[in-house]
Amino acid sequence: MSVVVVAVVAMAALLAATVLAAGDVALAASRARGVADAAALAAAYSARDSRALGQSEAVVLESACGRAAEVAQRWQATVTRCEVAGGAVLVGIRVRAVFGGVGAASRAGPR
Repeated sequence: MSVVVVAVVAMAALLAATVLAAGDVALAASRARGVADAAALAAAYSARDSRALGQSEAVVLESACGRAAEVAQRWQATVTRCEVAGGAVLVGIRVRAVFGGVGAASRAGPR
């Protein structure tokens, strides 16, 4: 094979790898947003239920963030942030991708 053919094949392989990696990152970002939404909703319902039982704010936080972590784990994600303020919950999620990870955050609860 000539040097030109080898160079063209190498460039095509590099381009294909770049496109696949970009696609993986886009897919991971979409999944992270979905997991963050689901985890925040689950955490908000858990916080609401804990408050209805008259539990302390520490228990409300533990219950809500624990529920967010359960949802995230099911989708092979990690909770990076969990805050409960009033009836609202803010959850941050990180999902693995080819090159590192992708994060997303979501808020659920009354305004």
